[in-house]
Amino acid sequence: MGNDFSLKRYLGLRELWKKYYFCFVNNNRMEQTPKNTESMKRANDESTYKLMTIGILIGIVGVYLRFAFDSTALSIASWAILLIGTVVACKAVFKILNA
Repeated sequence: MGNDFSLKRYLGLRELWKKYYFCFVNNNRMEQTPKNTESMKRANDESTYKLMTIGILIGIVGVYLRFAFDSTALSIASWAILLIGTVVACKAVFKILNA
């Protein structure tokens, strides 16, 4: 009697495990999305990445000027250049995200 009960219990737990395991596995599969959506076209637009690269280069120039010389006027100008580069790069990122 004891063996029969444990066998039924084992088979029941095994079926339960299969049910939840496959439910978990099926939820993690990636779904195919259309390849020519508007967001994909916007994200792959070459001008956006050019704008982002220009913003990063402007920011790098601002960082270099900030640490290159020890002058108050140049330090203020370098912070302004860094801010402009940051704004340009963020504009490109938000253009990709369409926010």
